Amino acid sequence: MSQTAFDAFLFYRSYRESLNGMTQKDQLATLLAIIDYALYGVEPDLKGKMPAAIFTVVRPNIDANNAKRRAGKKGGRPKKETNGFQSGETDGFSESENNEGCIMKDEGQRDEGQRDGECGAASPPTRAHFIPPTLEEVTAYVRERGSKVDPQGFIDFYAAKGWMVGKNKMRDWRAACRNAEKWERWDKPQQGGDRNRIKTDADYGEELFFTK
Repeated sequence: MSQTAFDAFLFYRSYRESLNGMTQKDQLATLLAIIDYALYGVEPDLKGKMPAAIFTVVRPNIDANNAKRRAGKKGGRPKKETNGFQSGETDGFSESENNEGCIMKDEGQRDEGQRDGECGAASPPTRAHFIPPTLEEVTAYVRERGSKVDPQGFIDFYAAKGWMVGKNKMRDWRAACRNAEKWERWDKPQQGGDRNRIKTDADYGEELFFTK
């Protein structure tokens, strides 16, 4: 008999289904054998071939779950519990069977192609797609920072590069705008139609540092 008695154990649907086709006497004997072994560690003495065969199949799951529960009592940070059982306990079913009848609460979390009534593991988060800023957004940000950056010049420069920073797609235009404050061209006086001429890399000075 086991030195530790448990207050509860996991009884799976597969256990119940395995009793089909047996006589009531054998069903009762098998159930008691499973219960006594799972809670108290009592070794069964099953006479019938069917009860003995069923218990042989069930036993490894019981041993695995009980071993994990005993390990959780030896100290250290306790594992997160679900429905009164230690996390990580096996149930003998596939993930799709465990999720049977589960309903998505948040439609925004539904995986593409997932049907109603289905739940699955959460998809890994995807990186947000970069959206180039508008002239109004850049102008407002430059004004907020009291920056010397020319909003239209900033947009024209990166739009011509396909909003790339070096070989990588831009992720944060605000960070790029802050870096652009270091460019020497903003310190050059605007003469005549200078704003209307086509700008080259030479106009942006230190930006070349970020594109190599």
